[in-house]
Amino acid sequence: MVLRSSRSPDFVFLDESGMRVLLVADRSWLVAEIRAVLDKSTRCRFELVHGADLPRAAASVAQDRFDLLLLDLGLADIHRSALVDVASDLATRLPVVALSGTEPSLGLDPAADPGLRRPLEQVDLPDLLLRTRRRARRLGCVSLPPVFCRLERTDD
Repeated sequence: MVLRSSRSPDFVFLDESGMRVLLVADRSWLVAEIRAVLDKSTRCRFELVHGADLPRAAASVAQDRFDLLLLDLGLADIHRSALVDVASDLATRLPVVALSGTEPSLGLDPAADPGLRRPLEQVDLPDLLLRTRRRARRLGCVSLPPVFCRLERTDD
């Protein structure tokens, strides 16, 4: 939605009160952590739509309206280079943020390991999504490659 200011007819604001995000991830703990981080945001109301199947998610991009695709590059049974190819293809239709570094290391249980959760807060995921959407609106999706975000594990 575009809002016009009373100051000048040429002055335009883009409504950032809400964002519809398609999250493609196949690990429930990661989906829960992303949802928790986005739900805490006071800058924007995020509507998170989750899909674990990449082909179905790619098809839904053509049918439904999403502001952004958030893609976990750690999807099981899909080679990372194929994920990057799909992310690059989808980036011509909507902004894409690709998360890496989400794989649990050494078989640790993420629910019992806070070192796997903190990176989502440290990168300020809500701000990253908002900045990516703003950039796509300014430049147009055709010229915007996926934004890659590496989550670094902490051992605090």
